[in-house]
Amino acid sequence: MTTAASVYKSPAAHQTMMDFYDSRLAKWPIPYETRFVETRHGRTHVIVCGQADAPPLMIFHGWGANASAIYLEYDLVRLGQSFRLYLPDTIGQTGRSAPNRPVKDGPAYSE
Repeated sequence: MTTAASVYKSPAAHQTMMDFYDSRLAKWPIPYETRFVETRHGRTHVIVCGQADAPPLMIFHGWGANASAIYLEYDLVRLGQSFRLYLPDTIGQTGRSAPNRPVKDGPAYSE
């Protein structure tokens, strides 16, 4: 179940965060692509990078952040040599995924 509450207080706040997101991606240390995955809780944005034929590795950002804010530039370069990295923006956080927040005491964040 997803609530109607959005992480953004205004369209201007949303645009400010998207500008920040774009500035972080412009400095991404390795080649990447972005994808959207449709889920029952909303659209999820994922940054994909690293060796295409390598084993997958999911990297999750902290609460209140997004995948572009991963301050692991050295680790991304190193891990990207051995893994296909998937960095999703958690739904209801400040990224490109659905801004509506799932109910915290339910299973939505783990589904």
